[in-house]
Amino acid sequence: MFPFFALLCISSSFLAFELLLMRLFSIVQWYHFAYMVISIALLGFAASGTLLALIQSRGKGVVSEAQCILLFSLTSFLLFLFTVASFFVAQTIPFSPFELVWQKRQFLYLAGYYGLFFIPFFLAGCFIGLSFMRFREQIGRVYFFNLLGSGIGVGIALISFYVVPPALLLIVPSFFALLGFFFSVPKKMRTKRYLVLNLVGLVLVLTYLMKGGVTLEISPYKGISKGLQLPDAQLEYEEYSPLGLVQVVDAPSLRYAPGLSLTYAQGPPPQKELFIDGNSYGAVTYFKGDKDAIAYLDHSTFSLAYHVISPQEVLVLDPGGGSQILAALFHSADHIQAVEPQPTIVNLLRGPLRSFSHHIYDYHPHIQVDIASPREFIARDVRTYDLIQLDVIGSWGGMGGGIYATGENYTYTVEAFQEYFAHLKPQGILSASAWLSSPPRTFLKLMTLAAETLGKNGEGDISQSMVAIRSWATGTVLIKKGEFSFEEGVRIRNFCKERAFDLVYLPGIERGDVNHCSILESPIYYESVESLLRRNTRHEFYENYLFNIRPPTDDKPYFFHFLRLSALVYLLKTLGREWIPFLEWGSVILWGTLLQALIMAPLFIVLPLVFVRGKGRPFHLGKGKVFLYFSLLGLAFMFVEMACIQRFIVVLTHPIFAVALVLFSLLFFSGIGSLLSNRVGEGRRWIPFAGILLFSSVSVLCLDGLLKVFLPYSLFLKCLLLVFFLAPLGFFMGMPFPIGLQVVADRQRSYIPWVWGVNGVASVIAPVLGSLLSIWLGFRILMTASFFLYGVAGWMLYVIMQHASTRGGTVPP
Repeated sequence: MFPFFALLCISSSFLAFELLLMRLFSIVQWYHFAYMVISIALLGFAASGTLLALIQSRGKGVVSEAQCILLFSLTSFLLFLFTVASFFVAQTIPFSPFELVWQKRQFLYLAGYYGLFFIPFFLAGCFIGLSFMRFREQIGRVYFFNLLGSGIGVGIALISFYVVPPALLLIVPSFFALLGFFFSVPKKMRTKRYLVLNLVGLVLVLTYLMKGGVTLEISPYKGISKGLQLPDAQLEYEEYSPLGLVQVVDAPSLRYAPGLSLTYAQGPPPQKELFIDGNSYGAVTYFKGDKDAIAYLDHSTFSLAYHVISPQEVLVLDPGGGSQILAALFHSADHIQAVEPQPTIVNLLRGPLRSFSHHIYDYHPHIQVDIASPREFIARDVRTYDLIQLDVIGSWGGMGGGIYATGENYTYTVEAFQEYFAHLKPQGILSASAWLSSPPRTFLKLMTLAAETLGKNGEGDISQSMVAIRSWATGTVLIKKGEFSFEEGVRIRNFCKERAFDLVYLPGIERGDVNHCSILESPIYYESVESLLRRNTRHEFYENYLFNIRPPTDDKPYFFHFLRLSALVYLLKTLGREWIPFLEWGSVILWGTLLQALIMAPLFIVLPLVFVRGKGRPFHLGKGKVFLYFSLLGLAFMFVEMACIQRFIVVLTHPIFAVALVLFSLLFFSGIGSLLSNRVGEGRRWIPFAGILLFSSVSVLCLDGLLKVFLPYSLFLKCLLLVFFLAPLGFFMGMPFPIGLQVVADRQRSYIPWVWGVNGVASVIAPVLGSLLSIWLGFRILMTASFFLYGVAGWMLYVIMQHASTRGGTVPP
């Protein structure tokens, strides 16, 4: 009897565990390290093929029903234990990724991480792979419940983010694994020992709940750890949602004033710092309506625009704790429109911190706050503004160490800046700021973004429409819908002189006007802007600069991706010396993960073949062709998932919603396609590939336009439209795997574990390789590559069928 409900629960547990683990790693480390650990741990899927091949060989090619039930119950119960135990033990390992450069023992700790998280993935892989082996006549049905359970797991994880605190999150996949154990044994075979184990499992779940779950050991390198180390610091508030763990730290010595002028003798009023997933999100400043108390804001570079013009209509994007809103109030703006994408932050300033912040997020006559992403708000807003202000991007001194190099940011792309620019009134100004980094790159990339925006929107000489200044820590760039006048230039010079800020660029500037206060070895920012504003030297400058400072686009929205392959050799030579503070960790982790996967993957491709015995060796089908077919399917399926997730982020406002919608939709409709795959006869096996190629082509050609149309709609309606958009593609994507696996099962059933291992290897390599392709080449190339791979896989299936027909007769449909 097919334990479909057990498979459903195990698949749900596995997917929920993967997503919840990434969420937890985002809090205690960074999600990039979760990505690395999970990618390698997924080799457990590949390793499960080796074990199943060994079990099958010991049983002379056939796994009995009793053996299956024993293995189903054993793997599911162990999965129940290790979903929590692996993370609990990992929290005791003193792993610090930033110390990998100079502490060799950190590699041993990293190996411990790999080993711990390898186990639950291995166990889930064994359960699913065994289902394919045992019920090979119903492969389409097995794959349907596997995909359906995975889709349900995505939904379970999303709901858990809303209702379960972080310390208790792992109880959710653990409980579903226990359900899988309960349903893995038929009623007639449920012994007392089996019932006792179920009772023990429930007791463990209750104990875990009563103890409050796992203590989260947050990295000492995260902002929250440093904030809590301040004298008399205390964690004042904490709230969790799918968008992150929001925490508020109160400390008497806390001072948050990015790039504050060194000539300003006073400090800011009392403040409380905000953190999301342990990373600083700005500070809430104590304010009771007295403008003199917030005069410090006028001594930061981001206040420059208020000295150039007197804006009455101000749009503040991503205000965080509200410093930019207070700056607009200080300069007497009539109407301030704030757009904050984090609802928890808005609720916080409308609730526990409303009196502390003088109700700036509610009931203030000059302020209106919308909860939306900047792109979503701009798409539906018809108003124009005198000033559009973006908060300071980056981190002090680049101390994030390039950790966000692989993180997408749709607020800072050429298309986004063009949309902001279009919402300016004539002579209006767009202001954006960044922390300075060494070597210069963050502020440089912001200036390239400004120059490209002017180049695409400006008419005439764009050098007359841009201004840039810097302090000792931050830089601000202004672009104007018009030209800066001589009088405005005088005001800019006076603003900088009074605050000891350095001019970087303004119309009419000369080399002798720059680099006087915070002196650099050479006026690199001025020299860079001079090259950027001349179209004939701009691209040459991009090519020759040590870092990648090309402006990000919606196709490649990686603002913090600075690593260039041409500079990689130099980076490695200087690794451990001057490169430590600004090493591009995010990119290096991806390359390192891919290298590890490529080294380890062949082991799990070759090893299962050692245990395959009998006459079922795949000479009828062709080992290489079968390997290539399933590898291509694994890569292509993941590439489609990744490309859709990344493109949908801009519409759904946050990665977690994009991940949930894309995974659920593709897995659910792929499951339906799998269930119906047995109705596709031998002569019509080209149909799924044709459907995939058709709808993939539509995605590449039409997706960008559709996303712009969908952007202003409500979240519910956007989700509904995107599900309908993904449904036909997902339906056809669910057919090739069960069709191919059924061919293998009909001809060489002993090779099912090997094929499962090949699929596991592809599931490891595809996410890493797909991320690298999207970063370096863009999402369109990634999607194009996916349907090319599907096309080759379709041709490969045809070759396999032809080969099988000539060697071994007609293959059953």
